[in-house]
Amino acid sequence: MKLSSHYVPLLLGLVWLPAMSGCAATPLQVVKAEAGVDFKRYTTLTVKDFQNGVGDALPPRILQDLPEAVVAHLNECYPKAFGKIERTAAGSPEELVIGGTITEYREGSRFARAMLIGLGSAKFATDISFLDGQSGRELTKAKVDLLWAMGGLVGASQGIEDLIEKAGRQIADAIAEKKGARKRVEAASKPLEPQIGGAQQETRTGKCQG
Repeated sequence: MKLSSHYVPLLLGLVWLPAMSGCAATPLQVVKAEAGVDFKRYTTLTVKDFQNGVGDALPPRILQDLPEAVVAHLNECYPKAFGKIERTAAGSPEELVIGGTITEYREGSRFARAMLIGLGSAKFATDISFLDGQSGRELTKAKVDLLWAMGGLVGASQGIEDLIEKAGRQIADAIAEKKGARKRVEAASKPLEPQIGGAQQETRTGKCQG
């Protein structure tokens, strides 16, 4: 079947839609912070399970997945930031405690995103508190708000689990920044091995870059 010239611009527009939208990712936003706090004095970090502020729509595993993503990123990219990283608070004076409440969770639909931008978007947001381990005093309150709305094949390539991992990385980066910890230096990205039948142009980028 021959396509009418009237439909060609429309189809081309749909092909290029994936390049027009993406992950609206606002970096971790500080809501309030106590002045004059020296985070460098904390040698132990405790990352507690997060609380459910969404309701039944939030799978229970997410309450552990987010803090585990924080710990994983710290261990991989800031191995010298803390002497110990725990998951249960001990109430010691050298302990910094991280906790929070997940406030928005929408899985969306990979299939719908593959069809058209604006359909099936994924959403994840959480409040975070930085607490003094001994007194329980809130030192800093912040939030992370992520949206994945890209269309086409790229939109279908990522889901809510990617937003949770990204939220974990943002929280870990913020903790490390307050500690003055340096990010682990990675080797430069290298091209992947060529595939049979053509040259491979992609590069392998480490999680600690950027």
